[in-house]
Amino acid sequence: MSNRSMLDDTRGFSPENLWWLSCWLRSRGFYRAAKAIKLVNSVLHHSSLGSGAVVKKRLYLGHHGLGVVTHDNVVIGDDVIIWHNVTLAVRAPAGSDCKIVVENGVEIGANAVVIPGEGKSLRIGANSKIGAGTVVTHDIPPATTVVGAYVRMLPHASHHIRSSGVKPSKHIPREDTAS
Repeated sequence: MSNRSMLDDTRGFSPENLWWLSCWLRSRGFYRAAKAIKLVNSVLHHSSLGSGAVVKKRLYLGHHGLGVVTHDNVVIGDDVIIWHNVTLAVRAPAGSDCKIVVENGVEIGANAVVIPGEGKSLRIGANSKIGAGTVVTHDIPPATTVVGAYVRMLPHASHHIRSSGVKPSKHIPREDTAS
């Protein structure tokens, strides 16, 4: 945790300042106060920022951190920019060794999802960029830009019902019925 002062940022009750305060309180054993500040941040900025995270200097949450969700097991370096609706999710209990480490100078675009495999850690290298809507499941080397999400087509649910031999509901029109 950095020795940052709340006065370093003149934006007062910004989501970054409230998140930093929540993390600072929790790291010193003030769990109830940390949770209260986290709830205030959630109400004011519609985000869920884990108070167990480690947040370094000059974090910027674009669009007031709207919709940003982070797990407690997240470490965020200096000069990081995170845009709205970003999810940093660790598939392990809070306090475990599994972490997401966001190194210095990283920018994460809107609606990106960073989620390592179950029980695994993930590292985003320094000065990397994650494009909007990108799903990250593996480490990203330093100074790398990643974009895109893999898409696969799934058949419509009604197709499964008809092809499985299950009789469709009387409310679903049958294809073989003449109108």
